[in-house]
Amino acid sequence: MDTHSKDTSDFLSRAYALNSVSAAQTLYNEWAESYDTYLDLEGYAFPERAVQVLLKVIQRETLDESVKVLDAGCGTGRVGAVLAQKGARQIDGIDLSPGMLAQAEKSHHYASLQEVDLTKTIPKPDESYDVVICVGTLTQGHVGPAVLDEFIRVVKVGGVVVATIPDTVWEAAGFSTKIDQLLYDGRVALLRSDAVGILKTTTSGARILALERK
Repeated sequence: MDTHSKDTSDFLSRAYALNSVSAAQTLYNEWAESYDTYLDLEGYAFPERAVQVLLKVIQRETLDESVKVLDAGCGTGRVGAVLAQKGARQIDGIDLSPGMLAQAEKSHHYASLQEVDLTKTIPKPDESYDVVICVGTLTQGHVGPAVLDEFIRVVKVGGVVVATIPDTVWEAAGFSTKIDQLLYDGRVALLRSDAVGILKTTTSGARILALERK
């Protein structure tokens, strides 16, 4: 096993065993510089597929420059790059890792970038955004379903929340129950729940949700 493969295997093992915010921050700070290389080698497809779902629900081929987007758990900025390709110009990124944010800043796709712990209150005013998008963050050892309340709070009434959720945590981590409760309470409408693959070579293993705030 070469050094890169060994390092990647170590990072992955640590990622799925995360049990604290400080451990997550340390891991992603260490991984930041090589993270995109790993995703490219894996054929990571979540960002493109999530933005495709967003465009389908708003029934447009591109995003208007006036659309305000919050990229929650923005990492190195891969989602921001896809959003920018589709016309978005007002993208704010938030992430736990300063190292990841430093990589995202190099993309020049974000209007602002901020270090934020998604297990706590998001430091944004109510109804600040037309779209909240969260890709690859709601997963094992990372952020749980409680953050959906914050996404709904900061998105405008009639705005859209798009989130990727692996099947491995859909039931086990309580995402299914949380979505059912949000629907029952009338806080959101379910626009789409698409079965997708995380990688370009796969077609299943996760879902992309699109919710409209009521």
